[in-house]
Amino acid sequence: MVLLSAFGMLVQRRIYGLIHLFAWQGLFLSVSTAIVGYAAGRHHLYISSVLTLILKVILLPYILNVLIRKLKISKEIETVVNVPLTMLIGIALVIFSYSLTAPVREMSTLVTRSILAIALATVMIGLFLQWKTVSFLPQQAQPTACPLWLNWVWQLTY
Repeated sequence: MVLLSAFGMLVQRRIYGLIHLFAWQGLFLSVSTAIVGYAAGRHHLYISSVLTLILKVILLPYILNVLIRKLKISKEIETVVNVPLTMLIGIALVIFSYSLTAPVREMSTLVTRSILAIALATVMIGLFLQWKTVSFLPQQAQPTACPLWLNWVWQLTY
């Protein structure tokens, strides 16, 4: 469900929708941490689960909503890449992360062996999400917001 919420963030264009998906992703992460803690018998993971629930599900969305209201941000996020291409890139990142973590998954006997690929895919999708929404930043911050090899893409699109 964490990976599914990351894909939901890829196609979302409203800021409030992104914050809600961020909160749902935190809830799924908190629940999966509690399940792993229960299955593995690691009780310290319950503390991590509760902290994730408090910080990522309750506190951070509240702070972000307050900031959006105070800054009076109401526009949709402009994206560099269209939605179908975004989904294809996201699928490619998931396939890449599963192939990258295949040797580790084969050697591992833990319950969490497939979670490593999901975590890597979620991080890579999050980085791609940051690049994809780079046009939301002010004009003077945009050339430094994306990597150097993407500057030519920026010049071609805008």
